Amino acid sequence: MGEKFWPPIIQPLIVAFLTWLATFLYGIPARRRARKNKLRAEEAEKQLMKIRRRANAPYLAPSMERVSGLYEEAPGANVVYWSISKKNVLSFFNDEVDKNTVPKNAPIIFVIENRGEIAQWIRAIFENTPAYIKQEANLRGAHNLQFLTYPYNPDEHGKRQLLKISFESHGIQDTHIYETYHGKRILNRIDPQ
Repeated sequence: MGEKFWPPIIQPLIVAFLTWLATFLYGIPARRRARKNKLRAEEAEKQLMKIRRRANAPYLAPSMERVSGLYEEAPGANVVYWSISKKNVLSFFNDEVDKNTVPKNAPIIFVIENRGEIAQWIRAIFENTPAYIKQEANLRGAHNLQFLTYPYNPDEHGKRQLLKISFESHGIQDTHIYETYHGKRILNRIDPQ
């Protein structure tokens, strides 16, 4: 009866295995917690990056400024006056281009305002259509308005378009995506939300 169940050479191996098994099983919850904490930290970092992307960026929206018109600098040191009553000017007065009177490739003048940070430079690109963000000409009587201009295409009227706005603000370069509808006074930022 005094015999040991395991030979003496195997006993330390069994003790080592049982110690490792206990350590492994004890560590499972700790590893799970560590993995969850790491995922939470990564998610928090992503949210912080989204906040930074929005905070240090221009935020473009349709302008509510009530003016009679705006001045656009044209090539050759000329200035063009756009009355808000013109059918190709999208402003508080017109929510939609008149597709019956505005010819193809006529410029759409969409009065916008920046409700966010000022950008050192800004560029606008539609999927297949050139677009420009311009500042109103610096003249007496001007209101320092900004406007988006792009060529009108009656075949695209009312169709959803994605507008990519690339910019640099506070030394950070980024691109935001806006949703608009061709010839309509709608502009919503969809990325980042």
